[in-house]
Amino acid sequence: MGLIKIYRYRIHPDRVPQFLDIQLQADVLYREHVDYIARHYRSKSDPWQWTEIHTYPTLEMLLKADSLTAQCHSLRDLFAEFLTTLDPRDQTIREEILEDCSIVRQQSTAAPICYVEIPAPDIEKAGSFYSSVFGWEMRPSNLSEAAYWEFRTGDDQISGGLVQGRTAHDVGVLLYIKVKDIDSILRVIAASGGTIAMPKTDIGGGHGASALFIDPNGNRIGLISSM
Repeated sequence: MGLIKIYRYRIHPDRVPQFLDIQLQADVLYREHVDYIARHYRSKSDPWQWTEIHTYPTLEMLLKADSLTAQCHSLRDLFAEFLTTLDPRDQTIREEILEDCSIVRQQSTAAPICYVEIPAPDIEKAGSFYSSVFGWEMRPSNLSEAAYWEFRTGDDQISGGLVQGRTAHDVGVLLYIKVKDIDSILRVIAASGGTIAMPKTDIGGGHGASALFIDPNGNRIGLISSM
């Protein structure tokens, strides 16, 4: 069983360099004894707000990290120094643990791109273009109220669709990432500085579910799951 521990706190913008140096020193100390991954994210909308995410392979490893914090003199000193970087108006450190998240850890580095949607106001012209230039197989689909053509680029290769009801100036080409558990991934996306653009939605026809999110740079990305 994998576990994710999330910390949320506010850092004074003038003390960010000191804060990052403390985190680097603490990470070196933890890695000598604990198998884990640590990431830090700063909110785009609020420069004071930070999210820290620790991923552990087992509950035992998480508990070992917690006990190490209490026992190691150097880590206690670093924590005391960390407290001086917090927003003096709000020094609350909020914690949350997500259980059964081994799937999130696995897919944070290995989730494949599996589907691509290409805007095509003139869908017949687009179908003819991609078919003649790249040899993609095209077929009309009933997955959308607007005209929608699915395409295949070969066996075991990325597939996708031409979308008549969308222009290139809307969101451009839309990539979909294949995951096993959309709900878990969406929680991690929100905690990591992303924005949920469309919650988990049934695709219909037994094709599973999808969702959309916006990454910290403003890119709109899709998720697909068979669940």
